[in-house]
Amino acid sequence: MRVALFAAGLFAASMGQAATVTIDFDGPVSTDITNSFTGVSFLAPGVDGPVRTWATTEADTPGNVVGLSSPPNNNFALNQIDSTAIDIVFDTLQKGVSIRAAFTQASDSFLGYNGSPAPFMAIYDSDVISAAKRIGLVSWNIPGDSCLNSGGAICMSAYDTLVFNSAATDIKAIRITGAAPPMGNLARLGIFDTLTYSTEALPVPEPSSMLLWAVGVVVLAAGLFTHGRRT
Repeated sequence: MRVALFAAGLFAASMGQAATVTIDFDGPVSTDITNSFTGVSFLAPGVDGPVRTWATTEADTPGNVVGLSSPPNNNFALNQIDSTAIDIVFDTLQKGVSIRAAFTQASDSFLGYNGSPAPFMAIYDSDVISAAKRIGLVSWNIPGDSCLNSGGAICMSAYDTLVFNSAATDIKAIRITGAAPPMGNLARLGIFDTLTYSTEALPVPEPSSMLLWAVGVVVLAAGLFTHGRRT
């Protein structure tokens, strides 16, 4: 099925249309996927490779998430503080890329909890992963998520869609990982599922908090207007 979908994408590209590919990582469990998908490679920049699938109830779509073979925390939670990351390199340049991201957080009564950075996706215009080649960075951001104010207790955040659309069709690679917090803060370990990439811009979902804020403003304005008419 995935091969058919990818072939359809190639056909669309050949006809001058956008080719959009989605990989949900579901299917075979505990499988090396370094070169399992045509058009993209999954690489481990550290010593914990190869990149593989892991079955977990914390997956965004039922089944697997993408992870590494032997990171020090667990098999699919990534964090810069442990030098665990995944590099995804595209055979051809892309314009838009997205991935679903969440984080898991463990209690740490010794260090305490001060809040720490979130999982992120860094985007590059080269397969050489360096600051000079980075063209964008998108972090997990769901204001009001219950895991943000857990006081350091064990929790799992909701999934956020990290989306980046380049001004040009020049995305060659991305790196996904959890952020390395300053000393004394609690690490949030990044969990990633469902990669999508395209030769055209991808839709950017509206943050739920912004939608609620907009609705609130409309309701408030309507109430003030009604009150003004009655007086």
